[in-house]
Formats: sequence, C-alpha cells, structure tokens
Amino acid sequence: MFTHKILSKKDKENLLNYVKDNYGCNIDKIIDYNFYLNENNNKVYICNFKVENLNLKNIINIGLYFGKFHDNNRFRLSFEATRNLNIEKNYIMLKQSDNFLNKENLFKEEIESINSDGKCPFLVVKFENENWGCVSKKDKYFVSYLPKSRKISHKKMF
Repeated sequence: MFTHKILSKKDKENLLNYVKDNYGCNIDKIIDYNFYLNENNNKVYICNFKVENLNLKNIINIGLYFGKFHDNNRFRLSFEATRNLNIEKNYIMLKQSDNFLNKENLFKEEIESINSDGKCPFLVVKFENENWGCVSKKDKYFVSYLPKSRKISHKKMF
C-alpha cells in the first residue's frame, strides 16, 4: 500500500539546499518535482506528477528513489540520484572500477583522489566522470551503499 507523504514546501526546500550545499550540484532540473517520503524506511522518492488523487491501493513505491534520511542531519543520495545530478564536491575518484563494483567496502589504496570538505557524512563515488552512489567513512575504509543488484559477481560471470 502506498504510505508516502508529500514533503512540505519547507522540507523540500531544506532537502534541496542540503543537496546543493553538500554536493555543489545544480538542482534546477528537479526543483519542480514532487518529493515523497516513505515514513516506514525514511526513503525519499521524486515524481513529476502528483499522486494524491490516484487510486494506489496496490502500489508500494512510485517515482525515482532519490535517497534516504539516516537522521535529521544526514541524507544519503541514492545510486539513481547520483547518476542524475552533476556532483561537483564531496566525492571520491576511483583508480579502477572493478574493486568497487564487487566489494562491500572501499579502501584508500583503491582511491585516486578525494574531494571533501570534511563535513559531508556521505561521499559520492566517481569513475571516469560517472557517479556510482555513495560511501561513508569508517575508520580506515569507506562503507559502500551500492545495492547488491548493482554489484558484479565474478562467480556469475565465469
């Protein structure tokens, strides 16, 4: 059942400003979209039409998964959101792609460079001008939030 609530104008503005301030991206192309919050898991979806007037009894989600609130101060962009936004700051540039696409964690040896202000809790992973989701720093490595469905399993390939 569709249990999402539309974000208020103020909450949407705060979220967009958070994304703009933390990642230096232009938010003009998504500013007119409707933002919906799934209160069960704190995930945000965006859609270019209003769904309040539709009969959505058997619908679980609608729109593009944009990201997740981990708490009031931390919002993590989804893989899909990072692919659609032009991230200009707070990112990690990879040396090669295969390590990130088949592992749970990312280690410093696998990173070419880090562009971070030290304040943003999540960094976007980049490889050859493509964005591949987010990671968070933990001790001596970075925790990957790349969904399993996006990872490459060498066992399945060979």
